[in-house]
Amino acid sequence: MRSHAEMYEEIRTFVDEAMARSSVVAPDWVTQEIVSHHDAGDGPDSDWFLFHAFRHVRNMVREVLRRYTLDPETAAHPDPQMVLPEWERIQRRYLNIRNGEPVIVAIEAMTAEEGEAKAQELERMGRGCFEHAQELRRYFAERAA
Repeated sequence: MRSHAEMYEEIRTFVDEAMARSSVVAPDWVTQEIVSHHDAGDGPDSDWFLFHAFRHVRNMVREVLRRYTLDPETAAHPDPQMVLPEWERIQRRYLNIRNGEPVIVAIEAMTAEEGEAKAQELERMGRGCFEHAQELRRYFAERAA
């Protein structure tokens, strides 16, 4: 039996290795590859185990891919391992939607349109955080009055 941490590390390593070979990696493909590396057995319940293993691994793949998702914390304090050399915040890879499916895309393989979409996402996030902060201050000022 493998621990959650061991499976997480297996998936993270697999994604990193896949990204070293390809500029685009699809989560569904990662899930399929990870599951295929483990034997479900041939017993009467093998389909049941395979179904649940696939669901669990897919959830863990999503957990690993959160590293590539923009949020206020990662935008403000990016992981140095994720940052493109000679830049302070630009990530090596971003989670994008292509053909309706989430994929991790190396910055070099992103289109100008995808880059602009990420820039707009960051601007919306910044505005939303700023407005949220203002609202909190107004709430506590009104409550004190």
